[in-house]
Amino acid sequence: MLLIESIAAFGLRQWLDSAGSGTPATAGTVMLAALPVILGAQMLLSWLNFDVSAEPRQAIHPVLGDRETPFAGSDSG
Repeated sequence: MLLIESIAAFGLRQWLDSAGSGTPATAGTVMLAALPVILGAQMLLSWLNFDVSAEPRQAIHPVLGDRETPFAGSDSG
């Protein structure tokens, strides 16, 4: 986490220096600034994938019953 934050701070500093002086930033500096954004998006997608796939398949307690069978009190007829 510290590595990502320091890369982001370096990229921001270089971007501000480049914007102030009017000289374009190098491709490596741009990629160092974009790397934390890319990694953050990948980590968020990875967490979302894990969270969705980690849904329990069996009930933890017998009172909860099967997920495939409808609840007894939900009959609308």
